[in-house]
Amino acid sequence: MGHVFDVNGNSDSRWSMGEPSSVRVDSGPAVKNYFSADELACSHCNGQGIVKSALDSFNSMREECGFPWIVTSAYRCPEHPIEKAKDQPGAHSRGSAIDVKYRNDEQLLTILRVALNHGVQRVGINDKAKFIHLDFDVVNPSPAYWQY
Repeated sequence: MGHVFDVNGNSDSRWSMGEPSSVRVDSGPAVKNYFSADELACSHCNGQGIVKSALDSFNSMREECGFPWIVTSAYRCPEHPIEKAKDQPGAHSRGSAIDVKYRNDEQLLTILRVALNHGVQRVGINDKAKFIHLDFDVVNPSPAYWQY
């Protein structure tokens, strides 16, 4: 992931946990940021790796949903135990995926509708754990839908 800049162009590694902040990621246009660096970091190594275009889309989708997203997983380094257990590391390790907790069917369907309208073609749903996986991966087959 590139550097994060505040609206004045100053490099800043902190992202707001509360209200959305306007940030410029890399040198792209200002977007509302709803996610903290900690939420997006690998839980194994604390590394950052979300792709800018995916982050911009996730922020736009979160805005359109109109309710907070609880991120259960975003970037995972290739050494993360979940990625190590796979034949080849997946979309999370390429910075193009996010898992979001939902409270009820209404939230699930809202996230799904918004994601499909934003071009997400890879979706996994874990109804028992109440999370939805969204990714923009270009390596794995697409479109794809699965249940955990």
